[in-house]
Amino acid sequence: MTKPLGPRFVSVVAVTSLMAACAGPPNIRDDDETATFVGRAACAACHEAELRLWEGSHHDLAMQIPDSGTVLGDFDDATLTHFGITSTFFRQGDAFVVRTEGPDGGLLDYPVAYTFGVDPLQQYLVEFPGGRLQALSVAWDARPADAGGQRWFHLYPDERIASDDPLHWTGSYQNWNFMCAECHSTNLEKNFDLDTRTYDTTFSEIDVSCEACHGPASQHVALAEAVVDGSAAAADGARGLAVSLKDRAPGNWIGDIDTGLAERTPSRESRAEVETCARCHARRAVLTGDYVYGRPLMDSHRPRCSTSSCTTRTDRSLTRCMSTGRSCRARCTPRVSPARTVTIHTASRFGERGMRSAPVATCPSGSTRLSTILTRSARLARRASPATCRPGLIWSWIRAAITACACRGPTCR
Repeated sequence: MTKPLGPRFVSVVAVTSLMAACAGPPNIRDDDETATFVGRAACAACHEAELRLWEGSHHDLAMQIPDSGTVLGDFDDATLTHFGITSTFFRQGDAFVVRTEGPDGGLLDYPVAYTFGVDPLQQYLVEFPGGRLQALSVAWDARPADAGGQRWFHLYPDERIASDDPLHWTGSYQNWNFMCAECHSTNLEKNFDLDTRTYDTTFSEIDVSCEACHGPASQHVALAEAVVDGSAAAADGARGLAVSLKDRAPGNWIGDIDTGLAERTPSRESRAEVETCARCHARRAVLTGDYVYGRPLMDSHRPRCSTSSCTTRTDRSLTRCMSTGRSCRARCTPRVSPARTVTIHTASRFGERGMRSAPVATCPSGSTRLSTILTRSARLARRASPATCRPGLIWSWIRAAITACACRGPTCR
């Protein structure tokens, strides 16, 4: 006699079926298994303008070889004392060296192997045995001096992190290979050996280059070459890329006064951009190292539900997040005007904070520019809320602009 299926089995089947039905977002391909990484030089042959826009962006400067042009911190015998531990930053020939507390609690000299990030802070990576890179907990505040920057500071300003604590800079939670590398370089392979507990981490490009977002581009390059020599016709859509990020243009982010979130107008036609960007610009956990370009994010990552605050600005750092639950959350970043639109290649462009100006919206009267409304209302908005990200100065500007135009029709927004 056949045993009837229990409710638990039925539930599992139902959930599995639902996940299968929802698994394939549009504009995302599955046939990129044979594609390989070719490097941005191959992209630049046809996309020189995009390359110029990308150069100098945060993506470009995500990780760099240390030299006098890439190291922002003061290594002229500067010091920082934190809970009785004095760290010293100095030059030794061409090397940038930090004397600080090591894994045994004593002071040791550590040459900087790489710079990490550029704004609002820059961290420094140190080589350790076993192929490990560790991120120092003492970082450089890259903001201007009049904004409180241009100084060394500790990432845990109110805590004494002992040398045997996993949060110590030599511990597992400050390990670049495991915690950071995926989002700062292109085509990264962690290559952890469980038997020897060592890393042989590799990347094809040190920074966040073209293929970090578009995926391996060998098929795209081959198709482009075939079109040039006449052996293939030009094609729309993904054009040989694992991910097609093309969507309606232009797009503007409009703040919602009730929720504190921003929505893209017009709305996206696909989730390709969200699925791609959220890999690094979302609060998420990595489920597997087998990330496949073009597959849904939740095949390899577990996004965390949005919290009430998009950005928390503290003395330590600026933590950014993106909501994947309802499109992308607008960046809560200082000096960003709500009447702007993100462009992928200039995202987080150093000095521009990741946005380029969109056409300035006007109210129906045609005489009041949104930028003018923002300027006139900023002083009042600052009085109404604290100068922090949420409700924050930026949200205050958005709120003031929306409030000023609320009765003048949708074209103002």
